[in-house]
Parts: sequence; C-alpha cells; structure tokens
Amino acid sequence: MARGKWSGTSRHARGRVARAFLYALAMCVVLVWGAVLVRWLGGADQARPSLGGSVTATAANAWSPVPDEVSIRSRFRWALSLDRPGHCTVIVGVHSLPRSAGLVKILEWFGEGVRRVPASAATADKESVPPLQRPKYLRGVTPLRLRALYNASSGTPSSTRGLTFSATTSPDAIRGETACSVSHLMALRWALGRGCHTALFLEDDTSLDLLPLWDRPVGDWVNLYCTPEAPVLQMELKMRAFVELGHSGPLQVERLPVRCSSRYALPHLYRKTYGTGAYGMSREGMRRTLSRFVLPTALPGVVVAADAESLARSAIDVSEVLRVGSHADVFVILNETTTRVLWPPYFYEQSDARSEVRPGTPDTGHRRVHRASALHAMQHNVRWAGECALVNA
Repeated sequence: MARGKWSGTSRHARGRVARAFLYALAMCVVLVWGAVLVRWLGGADQARPSLGGSVTATAANAWSPVPDEVSIRSRFRWALSLDRPGHCTVIVGVHSLPRSAGLVKILEWFGEGVRRVPASAATADKESVPPLQRPKYLRGVTPLRLRALYNASSGTPSSTRGLTFSATTSPDAIRGETACSVSHLMALRWALGRGCHTALFLEDDTSLDLLPLWDRPVGDWVNLYCTPEAPVLQMELKMRAFVELGHSGPLQVERLPVRCSSRYALPHLYRKTYGTGAYGMSREGMRRTLSRFVLPTALPGVVVAADAESLARSAIDVSEVLRVGSHADVFVILNETTTRVLWPPYFYEQSDARSEVRPGTPDTGHRRVHRASALHAMQHNVRWAGECALVNA
C-alpha cells in the first residue's frame, strides 16, 4: 500500500515538474523570438527588449527555430487573417505613426494610411494582399480638435470630418475619453464604408508580444464569437482587480481550466472589464454600435437609415457621445449587451505607453493597472501554451 501511495505521489511530482518545464520553455521561446525580432522592428522599442511583431503560423511552429524576415512576414499575414476575404484590420491613433513598433512594421509590410513608413523589401507581400484586407492606419481626433470644431460651429451642426454637435455643451466637457470614443467610431464608420464583413480594431499602442502563443488567426475568433446577439469580441483586457485584489475578482479567470480546443468567451462586466486596445466586430456589431451615435439627418441631403451603407456616410454626433458618458470601454464601443471577452486575451497595452485620454496628468495608477493586466495576460497565455504542448506531446 505504501509503495503504491508513494508511486502515485511520484507521478504527480513528475507531472508538476513537466508542466513547470514546459511553462519555462514557452517563456524562453517568447524571449528568444523577442531578442531576434528587435532588429526587425526598429523604432522606439529598440531601446529595450521587445517581442513586438512576432507571430507563428501554427501552435506547433511556436517551437520552431527562429525565422528570418520572410517567415516573420508570412506569419504576421496568417495571424492577422490578412488573406481572409472581407476581414479588415484598422489601427487607430492620433500621431503620424503608431506608437507600437510592431504595428509600424505591419503597416510597412502590408498596410496603408501612413506616409512616413519607409520603403520595404516586402513590396511584393503588400501588393499580394487584396486592398480590402490591407491594414489601415486611421488618424483620429484630439480633444483640442473637437473643441475647435465645436467653437467654429457655434454649437450648431457641422459636418467637418463627418462630425457634428446636436446640442450645446461646455468645451471643457470635451476631454480625452470623448476624443478616444469619437476616433473609434470613425474607425467603425470607415470599416463599414470599406465593405468589411469582420474587422479587428487596434489602438496604436497595442503590443504584439503574445503573438507567438496564438493558436488560431484572429479572424477565426471574430468569426466564431461575434454572434448576432453579441457581435463584439474584446481581445485585450484591463482590470483594476488585478492591482486591488491580485486576481480577476468576479471574472474568476484563475479558476478556468485550460481548454486546448478553444479559448473562452467571457461576459463583459460593467466597469470591471476595461480595454479598447483590441477588439473584433462583425458587420452587425459595427452597424449596431455606430447607429447609436449618428443624427437622423446628420449630413446635408443624407437621410440616415439603419443600414450599414447609409451609416458609413453619416456624421457622428459628438453630443450623443458626451451624453452617454464618453468612455469607449464602458458606454460607447464595449458594453454588457453586445460584448464578450476573449480569454486568454490576444493583446495587451504596451506598459511604457502614456495615456492619450489623460495626457497631462500623472498616470501611475493607469500604468499599474496596465502592467498588472499585461502580466496576467502573459502568465495565462504561457500556461495554456505549456499545458497544451504537454497534452499534444
């Protein structure tokens, strides 16, 4: 009896050691990728170790030798679903270039919308991607630009850049979160007008560090989880609970067993699951979201209907964004009715990125939440990669 007992304990111990080894191996693979990819990514991230931009074509290839630039480009292409008909990738920012060096590389290799991106040897790759599927960098608006628009319109409807105010307001009420939400709505409107059936929306400081651990291309999850009932999939997650409690609190992600066949789609919780750094939408999701923030007759001669084509030509009502509360990840883009959360997430925000919502105020609390959320995203992605590699061995 004693022998059997100790034999079982030994098996459990060996299992723990094997899992720990695979977790360590998964992290080492990610770090090796990052060390090599720094020279490809360039930009601000060259001053520190970065993994931005690395992608693997299949889960098995995550353990393959470090690839050359041609292989990296092909894996970017696979991971971002750039060959999926009707799927679009939109990067939203207010600067001349995205703040994420990995996103700059995506635009250099495959994208459009940035004049200052240098010429690349990947010209053939870009030309081989259908125009609809080429990543787009869309310049949004700043609070100063919105205030200038409001002051110029004297509180009356204006169609500058397809934006309008339907009500009087105090210019001081137009803050960073307002401009952020309006910029995201502009991206949705662009995607509708482009004819996208599904789309991935990325803020310009979103990190690509987790891409070596992806098990499916992003379009698969958007297609699977963006349903008519919940057409928005949040793919980056920030929670204050990670700082305040050390765990996810009511979301209870720590209790979820590893599921190698599929990631989870969890409920979006009001004022608990933040983050518009990355989210996917179906065309229905874009239509439903945008339809809440346009005027019945927003532009001269255009009568807005509920169909996507009309919405794509409509002016966004900034006054309505202000009325509902402005915050993109609470009231405008993400909400409990339309949104689910991918877990483990595919993205997180760069820890060194400054807040564009509150650019002039100390943001130590903001950064603590971002760093804690990024750490949890890393830990759970490595845990899944390790355990699934053990299962598939």
